Amino acid sequence: MIKLVYAGNGLNPYDSFFLGHLSTKFNTILLTFYENEVENIDVHIMPELVKRLPVLDGVRIHSSIPLRTLIIRQYLNSLKPDVLIGNYATSYGFYSALSGYHPFILFVWGSDVLIEPKFLPFRFMAKYALRVADAVVVDSKVQLEACIKLGCDVSKIVRFPWFDAQSTIKKLDEYKRQQGKWNKRFKRLEGHPVVICTRRHRPVYDVGTLIEAIPFVLEKAADTRFLIIGQGELTEKLMRRAEQLGVSSSVVFTGWIPKSQVLKFLSLADIYVSTSLSDGTSASLLEAMACGLPVIVTDIPGNREWIKNMKNGILVPTRDPRGLAKRIIMLVNDRKLRRKLGRNALKTVSERANWSKNSKVLDDLIERLAERK
Repeated sequence: MIKLVYAGNGLNPYDSFFLGHLSTKFNTILLTFYENEVENIDVHIMPELVKRLPVLDGVRIHSSIPLRTLIIRQYLNSLKPDVLIGNYATSYGFYSALSGYHPFILFVWGSDVLIEPKFLPFRFMAKYALRVADAVVVDSKVQLEACIKLGCDVSKIVRFPWFDAQSTIKKLDEYKRQQGKWNKRFKRLEGHPVVICTRRHRPVYDVGTLIEAIPFVLEKAADTRFLIIGQGELTEKLMRRAEQLGVSSSVVFTGWIPKSQVLKFLSLADIYVSTSLSDGTSASLLEAMACGLPVIVTDIPGNREWIKNMKNGILVPTRDPRGLAKRIIMLVNDRKLRRKLGRNALKTVSERANWSKNSKVLDDLIERLAERK
């Protein structure tokens, strides 16, 4: 069986998604600097020789690049995988490139080629990782184009959505059979049209624009409620702003929610909103579409790959609370339109995010590179 090393944090839903699949096909090892326990995966936790900082830990991480690279190289020389997967072009992907180990597949995640290369050190890291990699895996056209602009040879780029629509739909059917209802903690949402946002509370996802839109929505649709899933460095700021705007009674902040439970909340909501400033193919968006939810998302390249305005969702400008509120009000008041957009969204994601088909592209790539070793 092909031995595969997957170098990454192992903490992200994408990590769980890929490790879950790869472990069924290959002898898969997770190589990480973070404490991890992943079911059915051999985890090798590498030592952090520089003490973690309570704030600005990125400074420590980037100053430790030479040391991290040496440690990864030692582990790879010991493990001797047939194929190495390095995640994120300015992190494990860069360490993997510097290690000199081949064959090496770089997984590009989004901000590593869309945002961070605006800064010279990150640009160098991304360009180097892209050049050294034997293959580059992306999930969207906008990522592919960004890789090419950074000098990547287009012939080694492989693109497919990182999402399993069929599995999500199956889980949703299970929730429906269980006749899911809001539990006591969220009882005040019951009987109201619910707008849900599942994006992390980080600057790139701009959840603040949704918070700013809420007063405008309540002026015309006072019955509407807003469910803000998850957390991040901006959570407290978002909560304070909701209080300042006088809308706290219409907003529920859940805090951290296990990934396995997010789908249940989506299945009970009425409208999905993402105000992200940058995205490749957003798994959060595809998850909402697979739930048959009408979606309102920002008019950015990654979203335009999936959403045709007023056909299978709604596109709105970035950082436009009033424009966003107008669209939310429209959907709250038009159940027929909600159903139409939701049906079309489900059809789109079912046809294009076919993991049984797309995963074969990845498996074939790994097998082809392993043969070269």
